[in-house]
Amino acid sequence: MQIRGGTEIFGAANKIVISIVLLSFVTGCTTTRSLLTNDAQSIASQLKVGDKVQITRSDASDVRFKIEAISNEGIDGDGIFVAYSDIQQIQIREHSTAKTVGLVAAILVVLKGLADYADATTSLAGGL
Repeated sequence: MQIRGGTEIFGAANKIVISIVLLSFVTGCTTTRSLLTNDAQSIASQLKVGDKVQITRSDASDVRFKIEAISNEGIDGDGIFVAYSDIQQIQIREHSTAKTVGLVAAILVVLKGLADYADATTSLAGGL
């Protein structure tokens, strides 16, 4: 255990936090938003090609896919077609830049706190 600069004391913690930061950039923060399913036109107007959706069908089965086509009859993606009449509930997964930035900022605050603590510990140990 090395006191000088707190390098070894917090080396493992820094590696974990850096890993979390990098992972947050890869996965990002997502939000799930439920859509109104009043009628086909209402559903279609709330969707766009490329949206990632989770659909609960009338028979209570769930499917997840990325929308490749939207027609007058239903939604198509990843080889799955779901008719509007078969949709009980539909949710869209959306990337949230604000949440990702917030997470990274919080992690940076924790890193700053760890660095300050390491400096304080080093100052105290240096006086002994």
